[in-house]
Amino acid sequence: MKTVSPSRPQAPNLSTVEAARIADELFGVRGEPSPLASYIDQNFLIRSPGGSWVLKVANTSERMEVLDFQNQAMLRVSERERGLVPNVMRSVAGHEIETIDIDGEPHFVRLVSFLEGELLCDADRVDGATWTSLGKALARIDRALEGWEHPAMRRSLRWDLALATWTIGAASSFTEAQRKLIEYHQLQFQGHVMRRLDELPKNVIFNDANDHNLVVSRPEESDQVTGVFDFGDIVYTARIFEVAIACAYAMLDREDPFENVAHIVKGYHELLPLTDSELEALFPAIGMRLVTSVTISADPDALPSRDAIAQALAEAA
Repeated sequence: MKTVSPSRPQAPNLSTVEAARIADELFGVRGEPSPLASYIDQNFLIRSPGGSWVLKVANTSERMEVLDFQNQAMLRVSERERGLVPNVMRSVAGHEIETIDIDGEPHFVRLVSFLEGELLCDADRVDGATWTSLGKALARIDRALEGWEHPAMRRSLRWDLALATWTIGAASSFTEAQRKLIEYHQLQFQGHVMRRLDELPKNVIFNDANDHNLVVSRPEESDQVTGVFDFGDIVYTARIFEVAIACAYAMLDREDPFENVAHIVKGYHELLPLTDSELEALFPAIGMRLVTSVTISADPDALPSRDAIAQALAEAA
């Protein structure tokens, strides 16, 4: 059920000099670019007298409608929850997305505001209040996106837990003990989530609350989540998956992982009450997110086959 892509999309390869020129010519922003980490795109931090910005240059596989989906989601949240997520800056020509040529290939480019603060992965005063603030931050995003629609929101995404059955049979590189554990979580997810998917409230969700995408500040004794960025995995799916994904990452390498889960759920539930069906789906969904993560980590270029996606879509319909 798994296929391997014959070649990865072409990543952009701009120098900082070229990035500075593009930011100036297309967006009227002048500053010295500093490269930021990115999996297959290119991001540059540009600090200018008018503020700090991130120049985002997409790889060749990105589609205009998906980038517009990300932009419109950020703009909608920014209107309702100022400062929580990056804002989108228009180019001097009035466009939110521009196109540039790199080595004969077209690449889409955007400019978004930079969220000041420390990444959660680097924070040193993380406690229960931090995880509660994460739950609240995600609820604020989902509340802002509640009822909102976009033409690209029902896309096929391997990180969408509603399509996670593509991982079944994709664990060939694992040991027998590992496969048994993976299959257990797949069965739990099938029985407790997929068969009841229609009962679960749906929403456009952020879908990637890991500690490298979260900004914290310290207005009190502990670090508080004050910013959320990288909307690359947003999708329309079951709302509880937002909470499950955050919990899955919060449980890793923790002395008391279930305590972190309780704090995240508490924070989210205070602003967006969860239904009984959602709470019953939480732990199977946490397990399935971890299954998806280890399956992709074992083979980052592995993609679900068309048949696997078609089957997953049929099961999620």
